[in-house]
Amino acid sequence: MAAVRDAEDEIVAIHDAARPLVSPASFDLLGEALAVDREAVGAIAATPVADTIKRASTAAAPATIEATVERAALWAAQTPQLFRAEALRDAQGRAAAAGSLEQATDEAWLLEGEAARVLLVAVADLNLKVTTEADLDLAAAILERRGRV
Repeated sequence: MAAVRDAEDEIVAIHDAARPLVSPASFDLLGEALAVDREAVGAIAATPVADTIKRASTAAAPATIEATVERAALWAAQTPQLFRAEALRDAQGRAAAAGSLEQATDEAWLLEGEAARVLLVAVADLNLKVTTEADLDLAAAILERRGRV
């Protein structure tokens, strides 16, 4: 939060180090989206959800299916995420004052429900999130195929 508070640039980029395969082109796409839509306060990398999503009952183990969620409007949020610095600073301040900053799963969460326009931008490159040993193996294979290992 301090980095955004101290940023003098108009646009700030947030990126999760767990996504090491992101390309510079993804940052460019997000920046272009913000340049075109001056009403938007942010643009995030995302992909439309392709899997069938089930809402589960977690009252008992094992969980059981409660419903199938309509996926047409669902997107999986990723990083990078670009924001107009002032809008993100303000949203962070409001969340901190309300005691909800720790609930944020990403920076876009801070702007949801504020009538703020945050764009979902489909990124073409593989933007794998490396959180498990299997993800690490897959990332290594991708980098090897790209000739970067």
